[in-house]
Amino acid sequence: MPFLVALGVTRDGHKEVLALRASAEESKEGWQLLLEDLRQRGVQQVGLFLSDGSDGLLAGLGEVFPHTPRQRCWVHIQRNVCSAIPKGERGKVWTELSGIWQQPTKEAALEQLAAFKVRYEKIYPDAIKSLLADVAR
Repeated sequence: MPFLVALGVTRDGHKEVLALRASAEESKEGWQLLLEDLRQRGVQQVGLFLSDGSDGLLAGLGEVFPHTPRQRCWVHIQRNVCSAIPKGERGKVWTELSGIWQQPTKEAALEQLAAFKVRYEKIYPDAIKSLLADVAR
């Protein structure tokens, strides 16, 4: 049986388990129950919600904490993009994607993203489609 987990990160980077719930699946209802539990225990606002992009999680979050900014986990984005790249090229592409996230400004990251797209869109269109779908979220 899967477990749904909410982790919090303190200002000094310490991770804490905030909620843990057994659920038959990663559904909107399961996540909504976990998030409602957090709200009932006093959480009024969440500064940023990072996730793997689960549709059920995003739907539940939209119901319980609708104004919370969301961000897709970079590692999950990279894994999805690299799954559309031949194994021999994945290391190079992984490094280039990491370079996008590591830029000091949003503008610099968008420039790196545009260059990445130009470099790979013709040879790996599915990878670029996956990457751009996440950027649009």
